[in-house]
Order: sequence, then C-alpha cells, then structure tokens
Amino acid sequence: MFSKKAALLGKGGGLLASLLTPWYAAALVGLGLQACVWIMALRYYPLSFAYPFTSLLRGMTLFGAWFFFHEQVHTHEILGILIIMAGIVVIGMNIEK
Repeated sequence: MFSKKAALLGKGGGLLASLLTPWYAAALVGLGLQACVWIMALRYYPLSFAYPFTSLLRGMTLFGAWFFFHEQVHTHEILGILIIMAGIVVIGMNIEK
C-alpha cells in the first residue's frame, strides 16, 4: 500500500520522484519488518505450514485497494479470496500442537 501511495505521489516526476517520498521509505521499513517476522515464523512453524499464510496478504491488499484507493472490487475477486482463505483454514486445522 505504501508503494502504491509513493507511486501516486511521484506521478509525473519519474521514478526518482516516487523513490524520494516518505511513503516509499515506509514501504522499505515495512519490507524489513516483514523479513524479521518471516524469520521468526520459520523458527516455530514448518515452511509447508507457514508459507500458505502469506496468501492472506491478497485479502488485505484487495481490501486496502478498495478502502484506501477507492479501486473497484469485483465479485469474482472477493470469491477468489474467500476460496483462498478457506484453504488456509483447512491447512491451519491440521497443525500439530
């Protein structure tokens, strides 16, 4: 979301204009935090369990596109996200405690 905001603010000014916005800096910080959280998750969960949960970001991205950027969201996109989330729930039910 931060990258999208940076791209919109830098529009017309070229790539450098987007890269120099505070929103792009926030995107880089977010990527760094994501990498740290990913490493911690892999310490506690097997990769085959942890990786499917990255698909949850698709739902958050779709919601963010609609909420923050007022992009049109179609029924088939929502249905696709719901199917993905249902699959993640099925995977989550099989974790060994």
